[in-house]
Formats: sequence, C-alpha cells, structure tokens
Amino acid sequence: MKKVLFSLAALAMVFFMSSCGDPTKKIEKLTEQIEENGDDWKDVDKWESVLRDFADAFSEFVESDPTEEEFDDFEEALNDFYRAVRNLDGKAERMFDKATKKLDKDKDLDKKMEAVQEKYRRIERKIRKADEDEGNYD
Repeated sequence: MKKVLFSLAALAMVFFMSSCGDPTKKIEKLTEQIEENGDDWKDVDKWESVLRDFADAFSEFVESDPTEEEFDDFEEALNDFYRAVRNLDGKAERMFDKATKKLDKDKDLDKKMEAVQEKYRRIERKIRKADEDEGNYD
C-alpha cells in the first residue's frame, strides 16, 4: 500500500511539474485567475505576487529558445493577459497600479526585465525575418 501511495504521489508530482514548466501555460493560468478573481483582489501584495510570477514566466520563456509556434502561442497569451488587466475595475485596478509602481522601484527586477524585453524583441525579429525569407507574410 505504501508503494502505491508513493507511486501516485510521484506521478502527480511529475504531472504537476510538467504542466507548470511551460511559461505560456503559466501566463494563461495567471490570466484565467485574473479574469475569474481579479476584481476581488484589493491587495497590493497579491498583485505584486501576480506581476512577479508574470515576470518570471516571461523571463523563462525568452531563455527557452522558442520555436515560431511557441512564440506565437506566447504572444497570444501575453495579449490575453494584457486584456484581462485592462478590464479590471475599481479598487482592484488601483491596487494593480500601485503594485506596478512598487515594482518599478525594484531596480534589480527592472534591470532584469529590460534585458528580457530586449531578448524578446531579438527573438521576434529573428522569427519575423525567417518568415520573410520563407515568403510567409502573416
């Protein structure tokens, strides 16, 4: 019985780790949480945590050397995330803004995100250039 429980626990852990390892899935999960509960989050610390998770997923994505398909999926997830944030109302919107301002003061995070955004732009240029070279003009 003990072996069965450990096996099930190990299987669950592998499943959890594989589903959470994908940065696009992480952004999608954050977006889903914002859409479902975001207007109820009236706490700067909660929004700071969400934004740090977003920054970590973004960083993880650019370090993953994505394919064109992965890039397109991630870009769609980013757009959905931004749309969910733009749809916030009232106090949740103000707390999101405060969390953003608080994180702007974190120089280490700011420096990291500048590098991440630059690498993201390079990946985007590389993918768009490859599309042009192949004659794909989406």
